[in-house]
Amino acid sequence: MIRGLFRATAFAVFMSLAVISPFAAYADGPRGQRGPRGSRGATNEARGPKESAARSLELTILHTNDWHGSTPKALAAQTTYFNKVRAETPNVILLNGGDAFARGAYHYRFYGALEFAVMNEQRTDALVLGNNEFKATADLSALTHLMARLSECRFPVLAANVTRMDDGSYLAGTVPYAVLERGGARIAIVGVTDDNPGSALDGTALRFTDSVKRAEAAYREVAPRADVVIVLSHCGLETDKRIARALPELAAIVGAHSHTFLKEPCVVGEVPIVQSGAYGNSVGRLDFSLKRGKKGWRVASFRGYLVRVADYESDPATLHVIDSFLTAE
Repeated sequence: MIRGLFRATAFAVFMSLAVISPFAAYADGPRGQRGPRGSRGATNEARGPKESAARSLELTILHTNDWHGSTPKALAAQTTYFNKVRAETPNVILLNGGDAFARGAYHYRFYGALEFAVMNEQRTDALVLGNNEFKATADLSALTHLMARLSECRFPVLAANVTRMDDGSYLAGTVPYAVLERGGARIAIVGVTDDNPGSALDGTALRFTDSVKRAEAAYREVAPRADVVIVLSHCGLETDKRIARALPELAAIVGAHSHTFLKEPCVVGEVPIVQSGAYGNSVGRLDFSLKRGKKGWRVASFRGYLVRVADYESDPATLHVIDSFLTAE
C-alpha cells in the first residue's frame, strides 16, 4: 500500500543545485492489489472539488527509451500514437528512459539537440538521463553538450543518483524526482540512471552513486507527499528487479538501458516492470485503474503492452522539427 502527498519546485541554473518536488506511490496490478502511501523534485498540481470527490481514476503511462538516434520516421510515428492516446484518454503521462541520441546518424552533428527537440514536440512529461547522455564525447567536453541539452528541455530531467563532485549538489537542470497531477491524483516520478556509465565525467566532474540505494532514498523522501510513485530507470532489467524488491510499494518501474522488449510487464512481487526495447520501433503503454478508499488512492489493476510504431503515419509537426535541423546547414 502506498500513501502520499505532493509538491514541486523548479529547475536550477547552470551547474547549481537543482532540487524540487514531491511524490508518492500506489502499486498494484492484475496480479495483486495495494493501497496508498506516499520530497523533493518538480511539481504540477491543480485539484478541484469534482476531482477530489472522484472515487476512481484511469491513468495511462506511455513510455519510450533508448532511441540511439532513431530514424525520423520512427520518432514521428511515435508522436502520432502519443497524440492519438491523449485525444482518447484524459490522464496521460509520457516518460522517456534516456539514451536518446548516442551512436545515431546525427550524433556528431547535433549532439542530441535534434532528439531533445523531438521530445519537446512529443510533450514529454519526464526524462531520466541515460548513461549515453553523459557520453556525447569521450572527454570532459561531454558536459558542455549535456548542459546545452538541459537548457533546451521543456520538461523535468531526472537523475537522483548523479551529483557534482565539487559540492555534492544535483547537476543544474536536473532533479531527483518530479510530481505530476492527473485527475486529482499526484504521481511522483523518481529517476535513476546506470551507476557505471562509462563516461569521462564519472569521478571527475560528476559522481554516480548506487542506483538502488538512491531510488530508495528518493522514494522515502517523496512517498509521504504523493499518491502514486513510479521509478523511471535507465539501469537495465536486472537492476530494476532489485529496485522492485527493495521498494515493493512502487506502482511501477519504467525501464531502459538493457533494450528489453517486454511485451507484457515483468512483475516482481506486485511491482510491474515495463520496457519498450530500443531504436524507437515500439513504445509502451501501461494503464492503471486507481480507486480511492478511506486511506487514499490504491491501484486496483494494471495492464501493460507494446505498440508497433510502424502501424502509424508520421506526425507532420515532428517531421518539421527534424527537417529544421537537417536543412539548416
